[in-house]
Amino acid sequence: MDLFFYLLSLSISVVASIHVILRKKDPRSALGWLAACLFVPFLGAAFYALFGTSRVRRRARRKVQKGNWRRRPLSGEGRRHTAELAEPELSGNIESLLKATRKITGQPLLAGNAVTPLHNGEGAYPRMLERIRQARNCIYLSTFIFESNRTGREFKEALAAAAERGVEVCVLIDSIGELYSFPLASSLFKGTRVKFSPFRPQSPFGRLIYINFRIHRKIMVVDGEVGFTGGMNIGDRHLIEDVPNSRASADIHFEFTGPIVQQMAELFTEDWLFATGEQLTIEPQVRSVQTSESFCRGITSGPNEENETMLFVFLSAIWKARRSIKIMTPYFVPERQLIFALKIAAIRGIQIDVLLPEKNNLWYVERASRSNFEELLECGVRLYKVPPPFFHTKFFLIDDEYLNVGSSNIDSRSFRINFEYNVEIIDTNLSSYFSRYFATQKEAAVPVTRDQIKDLPLVTKIVDSTFRLFTPYL
Repeated sequence: MDLFFYLLSLSISVVASIHVILRKKDPRSALGWLAACLFVPFLGAAFYALFGTSRVRRRARRKVQKGNWRRRPLSGEGRRHTAELAEPELSGNIESLLKATRKITGQPLLAGNAVTPLHNGEGAYPRMLERIRQARNCIYLSTFIFESNRTGREFKEALAAAAERGVEVCVLIDSIGELYSFPLASSLFKGTRVKFSPFRPQSPFGRLIYINFRIHRKIMVVDGEVGFTGGMNIGDRHLIEDVPNSRASADIHFEFTGPIVQQMAELFTEDWLFATGEQLTIEPQVRSVQTSESFCRGITSGPNEENETMLFVFLSAIWKARRSIKIMTPYFVPERQLIFALKIAAIRGIQIDVLLPEKNNLWYVERASRSNFEELLECGVRLYKVPPPFFHTKFFLIDDEYLNVGSSNIDSRSFRINFEYNVEIIDTNLSSYFSRYFATQKEAAVPVTRDQIKDLPLVTKIVDSTFRLFTPYL
């Protein structure tokens, strides 16, 4: 019996090691997993099976190959409208960046859009609810978190009322994000005509191994004419003025009209098809916004994509910067490639400012993030801590010309594991607005200095660096 278990353990270790050698491209990661598989029998291979393999990516790509998840080219009104309008006048490096993102994403840059920033739940939720109440044909809503508190129930009532009057209402909520609030959002929609689906429902009988298979996108499309996206979930946490809230999270959402809305609608129908097997038949009708000046391109990333799309776009933007890089993000645990790119950009003389929350709502992310501060500060990257309330805002501004907003954080989870949606925007007025907003936030922030990081106790540095080892899963 002992010989049997020995041979079984050896066989599992050898098979896992071969898989590591064939699949892992990063030599450091490969060596680590090899050591675990060979020197920790059973347990090393088990951990590799759970956390080291790319089953999520392979499963999603099989769905793509079967036609249950696909990237469709822009069609109809959006394409015609794009061809009618001139390209934006930009500096050479930004024009080159847009060409790169076209190749990375396979999506066209769409002209004739209008973009309205909406601050916090007080600014976003009334506009979204108003659009829901005015809907005539269809409402598509996808979000990571849908809380069952006052805000969630207000959305539920509006969505259910729309469904009752004959509007097709489809709500897609991540099955892990749904657990952030009780009762569960799914229970709110029971007994209504709303079509509700969790994204990758969890189960104690095998599905929990796909716990990382998360849809982090926040998209709402109404009648194919107006779309909302950004980083804001549905819940009281984004109401920072009207209710005492220890979890208050400041954020900026965006309202879009124009051809970009069709990209959002098509993305939702793809995700809905994957989650439910149902092909939505209503074709969104896009209204051209002839007087608007925003050029927009949707950027999707996730395990179903051929490459790490969001990471490629962010790296391209950093390499193309000539004057400044402004980053505002709640979760900043960049991969080594991104750290390297930021350091080189700072050495080239690019002014790089990164705004982070003074106190993160995820303490372990804050620990891992801080472990990278010293080497970034040494190269000239400037880091700032913004005082409460905790901000959940995410945007990326290059040379005050190129704006990138959406659901993606700057971490491995957003770049490799989650399904994210960002929009790159070329709009002089909007870029100026966010440049001023960034400056205002920076004035209120406290700079992080090299001396502060160097003077941290040794135990703190060890703990921070230990959490950095888990960067791919934070």
